[in-house]
This record gives sequence, structure tokens and C-alpha cells, in this order.
Amino acid sequence: MQDPPMILQEGPKPGSTYDRNIFREYTSSGTKVEFTIWPALMLNVGCPLLVKGVVSVE
Repeated sequence: MQDPPMILQEGPKPGSTYDRNIFREYTSSGTKVEFTIWPALMLNVGCPLLVKGVVSVE
């Protein structure tokens, strides 16, 4: 058990822009999110990023 628990950072809403420091593109590059494929994993709230999330972009 992880104490404190790790955090899954939800992806941005469809049609919005995304932070390239937290999420990466799946197959093509663009600026608008189509949908989230995988959430980002954070060590804790306000702590360092462990694994970038993946988004599909338009």
C-alpha cells in the first residue's frame, strides 16, 4: 500500500488544449484534445510527475 496514495491526473476535456509537460500525443501531433487514452501518474498532490499521460489530438 502506498501512503500517501499516488494520484491519477485526469486528462483535459475534449476540444481543449493540454500541457505537454504532463501529457504526450498518441499518434499525431496537434493542439486540441480529442480524448484521453491514459491518465498521468503523480507521486502525490502537488508532487513530481512519475509517468506522462497520453492523449489523442485533432
